[in-house]
Amino acid sequence: MLIARAWAGDAPAGLDDAADDAALLGVPDAAVAALRAQPTHVECWAENAPIVDAFLTVATQWRAVPLHDGRVHYLGLDHGACAASFGLAGIVMTAATWAGLRVMEIAARAALNGVSGADR
Repeated sequence: MLIARAWAGDAPAGLDDAADDAALLGVPDAAVAALRAQPTHVECWAENAPIVDAFLTVATQWRAVPLHDGRVHYLGLDHGACAASFGLAGIVMTAATWAGLRVMEIAARAALNGVSGADR
């Protein structure tokens, strides 16, 4: 989920949360600043690489609707277009990969629609 949210622009906030907690606990400002300065990156375990590859293959296949205020609301991936993309890319879709892709889709959709927090 974290990779999908990061892809959608919702960067991980773990160190920011830790820095906020540290500041509340009275940790010196220099140490809090050092926490905030830590680079944040997302790693992928090898067993999840096929799911991430599949997601990135179809990352342009979103169904979306315009809202009256000019924003866009993302509904989800166009599964028909995804199937075609997987075939063209030579990706064999297993039930486990599909389930993982759906988890990434839900996390990315939440981030694209402005819902923050990894538990949404």
